[in-house]
Amino acid sequence: MWLVGMLMASVASAGALKDLDKRNGFRDVALTQRCDQIEGLKGNTLAVKEAIKAGMGAEADKERPPYLGMLHYTRPGDALDVGRAQLLDVSYTCYMDQLMAVNLVAYGEVNAAPLLAALVEAFGPATKADEENGSYRWNGKKVILSYLRDAETGFIQVQYSSVPMIEAKRKNDDALEKAAVQDL
Repeated sequence: MWLVGMLMASVASAGALKDLDKRNGFRDVALTQRCDQIEGLKGNTLAVKEAIKAGMGAEADKERPPYLGMLHYTRPGDALDVGRAQLLDVSYTCYMDQLMAVNLVAYGEVNAAPLLAALVEAFGPATKADEENGSYRWNGKKVILSYLRDAETGFIQVQYSSVPMIEAKRKNDDALEKAAVQDL
């Protein structure tokens, strides 16, 4: 219940859900922005580097499963704080050469409440909240923002996701599934 009281205190100065769609991203990046236009992105695994060399962009995905087009990046220069919360990681997921999601990871109770409070201050109260399970969600028209605190592990995950990119991914997945069935 302490978290509810803390959040209610910050709601008085809270932003609104429309601000989530208006901002359409995190800091200086916009969801659906071309990933090659985001300064400082670095592939953080050998698999990403191999996928890029193999041409796993939009054109290559026409003949390959779409998950291969979901490349994961970091930006070494990113500030690892949001409000009073300290982050462990900020990462970026691109699909079909466009930014699909921005992922934030934090750890510990010391960061859980300040991170959630910063989100409430920026975007107002969550549209769906399950305090008992540490799950909060803001459903905008262009952006879905989720916050999940795992009480057992102590990890907090926040994700800004592009609704148009999620819809494109689902559409491509459905088309591939139908094509696979027709090949039988």
